[in-house]
Amino acid sequence: MPQSATLTGKPATWRRACKPLTLALFLLTLVVVLLAGASASLAGSAKPGKPTAKTPEGIIASTTPTFMWGEVKGAVKYELRVYEGKTQRIKKIDIKTLSYTSNLDLTENIDHTWKVRASNAHGAGPWSKTLAFRVAPDSLKAITDFRFAWPYAVGDIDETRHTIDIILPAGTDRSALIATFVTSGAFVAAFGAPQVCGVTPNDFTFPVLYTVTARDGSTQDYVVAAFTLEIGDLYQGGIVSYILQAGDPGFVAGETHGLIAAVADQSAGIVWSTIGSVPGGGTDIRPAGPGQAIGTGQANTTGIVNQTATIEGQYVKCTGGAAYLCDGLSEGGYDDWFLPSKDELNKLYLSQDVVGGYAPTDYWSSSDNYELDLNSATAAWSQNFASGVQGHWGKYFLYRVRAVRAF
Repeated sequence: MPQSATLTGKPATWRRACKPLTLALFLLTLVVVLLAGASASLAGSAKPGKPTAKTPEGIIASTTPTFMWGEVKGAVKYELRVYEGKTQRIKKIDIKTLSYTSNLDLTENIDHTWKVRASNAHGAGPWSKTLAFRVAPDSLKAITDFRFAWPYAVGDIDETRHTIDIILPAGTDRSALIATFVTSGAFVAAFGAPQVCGVTPNDFTFPVLYTVTARDGSTQDYVVAAFTLEIGDLYQGGIVSYILQAGDPGFVAGETHGLIAAVADQSAGIVWSTIGSVPGGGTDIRPAGPGQAIGTGQANTTGIVNQTATIEGQYVKCTGGAAYLCDGLSEGGYDDWFLPSKDELNKLYLSQDVVGGYAPTDYWSSSDNYELDLNSATAAWSQNFASGVQGHWGKYFLYRVRAVRAF
């Protein structure tokens, strides 16, 4: 065997050639490992990047805005700075969330700027882009809730008329009542005197003029009237004919609601509706006013007025009648009148001696007599104001009409 041979059969010259290559591979692997460790070490010691400032920007209404920004990887906390012109107004550090609501009122009609940056154990990162905003005073000046705690009573706010009616229990001393209220304005006064919700007393023997001032300086007046209400009183376009009692649908403790009747009849004799008012006809007419209880008259009236039917092959819709007449009524400054339901009509009958103006004859209700046939409603309930008897009669009968509205 030649002297250059080895036990493995490989030439010695081949072994000598492989040694440098093995050493080179070892050194390359070592470099890769060291570089990876260094990279990981550098990444673990990096400061956080730049956050994205989101809001506020542009024109805003609130003097105590909420500043919001995007999350930054590796951030532990954030620092916020807010400036009015060049003057720093807010410097807040150690913020652990992605927002901060100012507890300091910023000045209106002044240009503001703000920025935020993130930090961690290795230091603070770069500041975000600076956003600019201006607090512009708004014109909001509404009273959205008004009530007395004692005696408990809730005001009825009419935003169209800018009036607030608050009905009190009989015998209430109105000379020093304290109101609680909610407003969208900046300042509230009564006859020019500043008002503190739940603190300032006022004499409500006569209506009180409340003035709400908005942030932009504009004002809105509200006339607040606190009074007792009884059946027979003139109120909201008509005559109070019923006041809801405990157990009635729609009754709310501390609030006064009920029915107001028009001051006079709307008709001395008219059909219930032009649909189903032909004797013996309209057997395919479905009920239009199924409700009978207190509180259902308005829905009944709407159903009657919007009713359509196919009678003897002809498509028809409501074009007249008792409910149609009430629905179109505009009286006393109100246009939400309706034909009373069966039970509501009975309340008018019971109060007729106090209210007055009724004839001793039959009046229509808005309630179908659907108990006789659920698939047909050609009869409706009426009530005789002489005897008090309620009956169901064909819708073609000519009965009197008295409109009501709810309060």
